[in-house]
Amino acid sequence: MSALDRGQIPAAIDGFRRALTFDPEEPRAHALRAVALSLLKRLGAALIEAQTARRLSPAAPLTHLVLGRVLLAHRRLSEAREHVATARGLALSDPAPLRGLAAVERYPDRDDRAVELLTQALDLAPQDVEPLVALADAHLARGRVDDAEHWARAAREAEPEHADALVLPGHVLLRRGDVSGAREHAAWALRTDVSDPDALRLLAVIKARESLLLGLWFRGSSVLAGLGPSAMLVLLAADLAPGPAAALTAAPVAALRGGDVHRASCARST
Repeated sequence: MSALDRGQIPAAIDGFRRALTFDPEEPRAHALRAVALSLLKRLGAALIEAQTARRLSPAAPLTHLVLGRVLLAHRRLSEAREHVATARGLALSDPAPLRGLAAVERYPDRDDRAVELLTQALDLAPQDVEPLVALADAHLARGRVDDAEHWARAAREAEPEHADALVLPGHVLLRRGDVSGAREHAAWALRTDVSDPDALRLLAVIKARESLLLGLWFRGSSVLAGLGPSAMLVLLAADLAPGPAAALTAAPVAALRGGDVHRASCARST
């Protein structure tokens, strides 16, 4: 398993940099370095790497897909859609471009279209946890809680230790008013990935609902969303049960995991 797969993002960036000193025109290394840089929100550097990868290998689906994802993070939607659609045309049997197109559609709140694309992706890879997670999220965004619960359960069955599959039921429970159950799922997700941004945001929403003052601040600003994972852990530590809290304080803060760019930029349970 590579450093990128293990969530060791700075190590992955350095590894790709060293690989490129031996072969500066290796498109895959540029593309994967772009992915790692984008996970650390270094979007300017990520865009340069993604554009370099596409220039070096314009017929490779990966280079268009990565460039599309980075452009999406820059909110350049039409360009992102063009490149992800190109990746789709070059790799019709790969579910990843369909997931990318679904992410693009979710920016203008076209969740129903995103559901169609994610369903197609699932047809290509029935046990792939990523479209299952995204389907649950898209249904939740439309207020279809029962459908969201169905897909969240399917994601948990497909990959029980996946952090997003753990935190999604928490969002469903919070929509149904079960605050303690939602907090428990967020804590489980953080045991799997101490810096999972969605689990931290779920805890933030719970805290905002329980505190009028913090709730007003949370809804009226984007400060919380911009905090790094370690700062958010300090702020939200009181919301964690003693067991998970002790485990979190003992564990190092890992690099942010990769995920749906749209989902990572908004809180589900408002």
